[in-house]
Amino acid sequence: MTPFKFGNFEFTNLKFADERYSDKAIRIMELLDGHPAIKQFIGDRPCRTTLQLRTTETPADVRDLGKDGVEVNLASYFFEKYDVGQIMGMLGHEIALHPLASRDPKIRHEESFFQGVPLAIPGLENKNSRTMNTEGAGDPEHIMAAFPSGTRHKLYRETVLTAADQLARDAALGVKGAKPADVTSLIDAYLMDVASIAVTNDNRINAAREPGNTAKAYNAYKEQLLENMPAGSPVRAFLPPDKGALGVLRDFTRFAVNISTRNQGDSIQQPARVADPETPIPHLKDRNDVEFPLEPAPPRHDVRLPSATFAASAAGSISSTPRNLDAYQKIEDAPKRQRQIAAIPPLQQIARAASAWDSGHVKQESYAQPVTHAIYAPPRSPRAR
Repeated sequence: MTPFKFGNFEFTNLKFADERYSDKAIRIMELLDGHPAIKQFIGDRPCRTTLQLRTTETPADVRDLGKDGVEVNLASYFFEKYDVGQIMGMLGHEIALHPLASRDPKIRHEESFFQGVPLAIPGLENKNSRTMNTEGAGDPEHIMAAFPSGTRHKLYRETVLTAADQLARDAALGVKGAKPADVTSLIDAYLMDVASIAVTNDNRINAAREPGNTAKAYNAYKEQLLENMPAGSPVRAFLPPDKGALGVLRDFTRFAVNISTRNQGDSIQQPARVADPETPIPHLKDRNDVEFPLEPAPPRHDVRLPSATFAASAAGSISSTPRNLDAYQKIEDAPKRQRQIAAIPPLQQIARAASAWDSGHVKQESYAQPVTHAIYAPPRSPRAR
């Protein structure tokens, strides 16, 4: 695989020959490189993002390898179908909420006092004593990131506000690829993230079962965000509107559709049939100094994509080195595969929840299905980070 780089940030397996994907990747790496807190955290280390073909796995996960850098695995459908603001929300979650915050021993010490302590959920303080708790949570770090008084939450919030300010100023200056809508989608991603964590104790597929409570928490977190935003911030003009129960269901329905339709890893670079050691590695310093490698050899007629099984098993050993061709799976019948994906239980749950709400018969239920390190994540078996 030929990586696609901008400074210390790179996509290890992006199909850069497709301008839809290379333009989006350049924009994302520009924003990461221009974010003071993220750039300081990465330092001189590489930060590698690897696209993977995923379905029921979480859309993203992260590993801090110390001096060897930071590695993020991102679902290809998320990169392809969501806009820059949503992707920045996802990467901000993975980088800032987890390794950037966890490296601070003061945060770990502070959080040790909250282990097993019921914490109030914004917007639901007076409703049946609803609380969130690190015990039984999908990931205790997520609970502390949703706890408004916690340092991890404040760091996550400030990371998002800084990124939103970047997006808003770039849009005002007419920077290529910058859109005001990206500011709105970034803030929306952050608010849905913390709201769904809090309401479900980080078993977030269940937020579709409680759309009303999720919407109340979303709007309460939005009020807190406004209180911590400078009066003259350009972000204020692009905040998303308050969300209702139907808005929550729409978000989850969109998520389900994006997983189940045309999820074939189109943005993933396929291995060339003939390795060429002389092929230059693209390295982007700025928009006026962009180098692209030679075009890879034409793909085989039997297109090979990484399988979901390989994507999950490889998450513990991702690197930018070439993958073995045996790690790729031939997709014989794409329509059949899409039907199989559409039949997975999490998507059926979301569809049933949406249908029940439309009929006025939503039941507030809770299901313990732990997930880790993702925004709007369907349940999966936990694995080591």
